[in-house]
Amino acid sequence: MLLLFITLCSAVSLTELGYWNGVKRVRREFPYLENNVYLDYTASGLHQVSQLKDFYYDVSKKLYGNAHSISPSSINTDTVVKQMRKRILKYFNANPKEYDVIFTSGATEALKIVGENFPFTPASVFLYLLQNHNSVLGIREYASNANATWGYFTEEDPEQQWRSVLDKLNKLQTTNVTHHLIAFPGEDNFNGAKFPLDWICKINSLSNNKHKFHVLLDAAALVPSAKLDLTKYHPDFVSISFYKMFGFPTGVGCLIVKKEVAKELKISYFGGGTVVMAAADRDWKVFPDYLPPKYEAGTLNFLGILGLKHAFNHFPNIDIIHKHTYALTRVLFTELNKLTYSNGTKAIEIYGNHNHSTYENQGPIVTFNILNSKYKYNGVFPKHVPLLTVNEFLAKKNIHVRVGCTCNPGSCLNSLNVTSLAAAAVTNPNTPVDTTLEGKQYGAIRVSIGYPTTIGDIRKFIRAIKEFIKMVE
Repeated sequence: MLLLFITLCSAVSLTELGYWNGVKRVRREFPYLENNVYLDYTASGLHQVSQLKDFYYDVSKKLYGNAHSISPSSINTDTVVKQMRKRILKYFNANPKEYDVIFTSGATEALKIVGENFPFTPASVFLYLLQNHNSVLGIREYASNANATWGYFTEEDPEQQWRSVLDKLNKLQTTNVTHHLIAFPGEDNFNGAKFPLDWICKINSLSNNKHKFHVLLDAAALVPSAKLDLTKYHPDFVSISFYKMFGFPTGVGCLIVKKEVAKELKISYFGGGTVVMAAADRDWKVFPDYLPPKYEAGTLNFLGILGLKHAFNHFPNIDIIHKHTYALTRVLFTELNKLTYSNGTKAIEIYGNHNHSTYENQGPIVTFNILNSKYKYNGVFPKHVPLLTVNEFLAKKNIHVRVGCTCNPGSCLNSLNVTSLAAAAVTNPNTPVDTTLEGKQYGAIRVSIGYPTTIGDIRKFIRAIKEFIKMVE
């Protein structure tokens, strides 16, 4: 048995940690990974060759056409689309009587649909966790346009922060029911920290006869490696990007939405198949009774949706993926955390919940910066080695990682202990990746693990970082 001794309580085997021995067999499905170390699964998953073969066989044997018709090819497409809505709900244990699936181009469009159509009023509040993706932060533009109040909350006693907002709302004189939106991610896409899904229940409990609180869960970074059970948790909106799970197809995501909540949305645009009939010479249109088409403007990416069928067929059991990726994350963190320079100073600064990680609070991401061995906070030696220098070194070895703030400014700056004012002072449309803030990098190196990742990949990466540290020293 392959053993790797790590600094936990005692030496344990990879299998005991949760390493999936079957990954060696599955790895044959990724021949393009030969001579590559791919560690950017939070940016995009990878496709299996058999998955593409099955998809190719399907489209080569059957004709699929635009679903906005009743031709045989249109009926083929319509059948697949309906089947995939059901399969997605089943995969996430979502009751079809409670939830529906709106197909989108990805999580970003799903979030945009919520922002565009949420019934914000001047009395509404939009709150989001500080560590949210830019695509969630963008919803505040819709809140602002409706003259609603927006703000962020933090991990430190969030329930007290929500209750404080509710107390202020209860003091307002209102006659109509007001709708409020609270958003948070299942997993931080910058450093992999996970947030408690029981927040959903606590937010739902805030609602009363005057104020309705709705929960938006951004699950894009969570579901590629962890189970989301919508019979246990009942968010009002869930955003998902399928390429992060399967690699292929790209350009397909969805918004899982509660049917009752969807009735409160204000449709702000119609086009393509989102209406049964509309007039060109006056303001008249008729929306379909069926929920999803109301928000699926234009022709769906129907071949991409067909691709989901084969993607699900080849995706391993999520519980196996969860244990496997967690095991490798523990190994990677432990090995990186031990690295020092020859003078004994620490070489790596790691972000996230790794020092006290569990399955529940840390995802398969290790985000870090390489410290400068001669760091002094006097501006002479910056605290971190430049990101571009690290990225160029790794790229020459065909090691694929992500550098920067990963579209998550709240988590990025909070991890670096840098204020947004400091970031704003040096930021313009042409700001380079290696910009420094108070002697620190404006970003970090993000290593994210997926189900095809092997212990060999992790070892190659660790060796490369050790080599780099010796080089810069």
